This record gives sequence, C-alpha cells and structure tokens, in this order.
Amino acid sequence: MDTTKNIDDGPIYRDLVKLIQQLISDYRHQYLWFYRENFLPENDAQALKALKQIQRHGDRAGYIRARKLEKWLLQQSKEMYASVSPQTG
Repeated sequence: MDTTKNIDDGPIYRDLVKLIQQLISDYRHQYLWFYRENFLPENDAQALKALKQIQRHGDRAGYIRARKLEKWLLQQSKEMYASVSPQTG
C-alpha cells in the first residue's frame, strides 16, 4: 500500500475524504485536541493515524465510525495498489 499517496486522488476517495474530514471535525476538540486546529489529512498515512487516534481516544460511536472508515480506506488503497502493480506470474 502506498501510504504517501494523496488522499484526494481520484473519484474513489471523494466520499471517503469527506467522511474522514467530518469525523475529524466532530472529534477534534474533545479527542483530537493535540492535533492542530486546521488539521486535515493529506495522505493515507495521516488519515489512518487520525482514525486510529479516534479509535483509541474517542467514544464508542467514534470508534465504530473510525473503524468503518479505516476498513474502507485500507480496502480502497489495496484495490488502487493492485490496479497499478505489475502482474507477475
């Protein structure tokens, strides 16, 4: 998985980006106070880190939302990686 890929590359990520940004916004003051005020993830690695922080420090509802988004992000990244990787056989 290319964790440095821009999180907003391509149409696959548009809905996912919006949902991750909304979750971060919802939890920023209570559970992500150690992130800068205007933080928004710029790549998969930053998004995954923020989602993990919400899972670790947030409430149950935040954990569930973050876990679902994490699974979606990992699946999309895996599919994106597979589509650009050379096939060996």
